[in-house]
Amino acid sequence: MKRTPEIDFSQPHGLKVALCQVATEEWNVSQNVERTLESLILAGEKGAHVAVTPECVFTGYPWIDSCEKQEQLIRVSDEIPSPQIDRVVALAEHYQMAVVLGVSVRSGCRLYNSALYISPAGRLERVYEKVHCRAFEDAAYGKHYSAGEEFFVVDFRHDSIHAKLGIMICFDREVPESARCLRALEAEVILCPLACDTSVMADQYYDYADNEIITRVRAAENEVYFVVVNHAEPRFNGGSFVVGPGGELVQQLGPVADVQVVGLPLEPLRVMHEDPFGQNGWGYRKEALYGRYLSPEGRSSLTHSHDS
Repeated sequence: MKRTPEIDFSQPHGLKVALCQVATEEWNVSQNVERTLESLILAGEKGAHVAVTPECVFTGYPWIDSCEKQEQLIRVSDEIPSPQIDRVVALAEHYQMAVVLGVSVRSGCRLYNSALYISPAGRLERVYEKVHCRAFEDAAYGKHYSAGEEFFVVDFRHDSIHAKLGIMICFDREVPESARCLRALEAEVILCPLACDTSVMADQYYDYADNEIITRVRAAENEVYFVVVNHAEPRFNGGSFVVGPGGELVQQLGPVADVQVVGLPLEPLRVMHEDPFGQNGWGYRKEALYGRYLSPEGRSSLTHSHDS
């Protein structure tokens, strides 16, 4: 198999993505909002084109283990628009910087674990609702968040930079079809707010597939950049990271609050995408075939044909 082309990450070009690793506390909404805004200001001052926050950053992704806490989460979740979301929108416009903001959103009688895409013009353009919720947060299991039903890719354009950005949240990356769908929509960079502990990739040899190894595989099999941004201590252990289209670790932060801007060269990635076969098998896929096995209707038709 052809090796993925080497990408020079030392050059100050490409899409500049800020990892806004915010130190949050459960339920401390006012403090979490202020720290998020401080991180976004720092990202803007550093010249980021896009800034990404952790998952449910305003609420600190609290652990919900009672009806009382579930009701509390409903009370503190944001409706769209909200005063604190408006403050983020204003910052995005001021710095002409896109923001992917992880927030808990209340819509009618439902809650959604969401990531808002705010454009550099200061417009809230899209709302991604986490498609894959684990049982402990999924309304289908009597918990708090309703699952989303759509993936999308946004066309980021600002000055001379053009990039196609996909969005997912935390557990979505562990389901292969999430990244597959975004790549099929021509995503080049996948931005992923996170709320869970991470492994230190540079210091360990793995004998199991933890979340970080899985994310590196997702990046390689779909030939995209992955940007994953976590809560800093004390809520989680930080370790926000960027991996490249070969699954290579580009950068990983430590456990404390931090804002780092990483430049992602897009031209080498586009060379890979322009290859009709790709580097890692993308062009060999047989999409028409897979539906027979991956959809209930397809499997049902196979069962009926065997029975007959």
